[in-house]
Amino acid sequence: MKIQLKTTSLLAITTDCIVIATWGNKLLSSGAEVLDQRLKGALTAFLKKTTQLDNAGDSVFFTLREKELNAAQLLLVNLGNKKELTIDVFKKAMDKVAMSLEAIRCKSVCFAFDDITFKDANIGQAVRTTAIALQQATYRYEIYKSKPKTSALEQVIILGNKAQEKILQAAAKQAEATVSGMNLTMDLANCPPNICQPEYLATQAKQLMKKFSSVTTKVLDEKALKKIGAGAILAVGQGSNHKPKLIIIEYRGAAKTEQPHVLVGKGITFDTGGNNLKSFDGMLGMKYDMCGAASVLGVMKAIAELKLKINVVGMIAAAENMPGQDAYRPEDIITSLSGQTIEVLNTDAEGRLVLCDALTYAERYKPKSVIDIATLTGAIITCLGDINTGLFSNNDQLAEQVQQAAATSQDGVWRLPISSAYDAMINSNFADIKNIGGPAAGSITAACFLARFTKKYPWAHLDVAGTASVKLGMNRKATGRPVPLLIEYLLQQV
Repeated sequence: MKIQLKTTSLLAITTDCIVIATWGNKLLSSGAEVLDQRLKGALTAFLKKTTQLDNAGDSVFFTLREKELNAAQLLLVNLGNKKELTIDVFKKAMDKVAMSLEAIRCKSVCFAFDDITFKDANIGQAVRTTAIALQQATYRYEIYKSKPKTSALEQVIILGNKAQEKILQAAAKQAEATVSGMNLTMDLANCPPNICQPEYLATQAKQLMKKFSSVTTKVLDEKALKKIGAGAILAVGQGSNHKPKLIIIEYRGAAKTEQPHVLVGKGITFDTGGNNLKSFDGMLGMKYDMCGAASVLGVMKAIAELKLKINVVGMIAAAENMPGQDAYRPEDIITSLSGQTIEVLNTDAEGRLVLCDALTYAERYKPKSVIDIATLTGAIITCLGDINTGLFSNNDQLAEQVQQAAATSQDGVWRLPISSAYDAMINSNFADIKNIGGPAAGSITAACFLARFTKKYPWAHLDVAGTASVKLGMNRKATGRPVPLLIEYLLQQV
């Protein structure tokens, strides 16, 4: 999907469809007024009689006669009260618009944003919001279908005025990169687990290095992990023929001396639960247990395309959690890369084990910040559903920055506590720490576990179990979250 900015007259735009705003009192935007004059008042007359635009978010197609304009049709969308427009109202409207455009197999569309203003956002956020709505409506994963159907949409034109040109130009580039990153993330997340295994993720990371000179990738295999003493990630992967890997992607957009921001993704390419085997229902959708890893790859691709003047390290802790004679067991005690010993009480609490070694490895970079992304707990779905990602942090300033990025990107988070009272629930009688804290406060005790490995830097944990994919009947589908949030966070650090 190519996103292009134009500041020319709306009458000069050649496209399949032009999306124009109307307001709750059935007034046309200034761009629409220009069209209405060309159409000799037909739009005004249509607005007076239609009941299809009575509520904010409503939209309706207006078909044009041949050669009336350089477009086949218009899509009118009611954005409500012009003086009270919020980005949330706009997002809901664009979600509906995007679905309408996909339904008619639109190839090219122009959005006239010339006179839209917000109470709580800027026009750049509107561009990114629109692009993500279009991505969600048009995305398909049909690689393995005998007759795949691709999206028709190829070109998106953002029409603004000269005063908006600079901010719109930047927003168009950011939107295009965000969509590119989300597409990669969703492709990897939706990929079947007989294809997407630890070595496949490593190959994808190496592809980024081949494509971008600013990216360097290295992969620590089983032998290298044994050499450095990464016992936790090795334990999780020892039951599978597809051995674990720690994948490190370094993006350099600033001076070598500048400390990087580090993103750490949980990459469990399939989670059977190990010897604590999941049920049939529990195992469906477990190919999505690597969504954290997929989002790291998507973000690294996006920032490389944007050429951000920042240093970022993406780390993926990749393993397949399988049962078997070589698999780790409940009541095993393992030694992590940090030297802390861990009593395993449940082999289905494996994500925190692969992450803890990656979080320890991150210390080597003396990072400005570390954010891990993981489909870590079912408890977060019970708590927050598929609306907000769970946020935990050992640093209030970092947490506030993540929350601000979430608000700007419309990729919501909700902060939950970590404290000594919860941390005490994961003390072990036989090791330094145990990998579960019991049935209560499952998401919090999982975060407390990770916090024990992150004392040397500002750290935030995103539990995306409810938001990185959503249930669709007996299946699930990837959402591409929290790629928009993470890109916005990194943009704010430049």
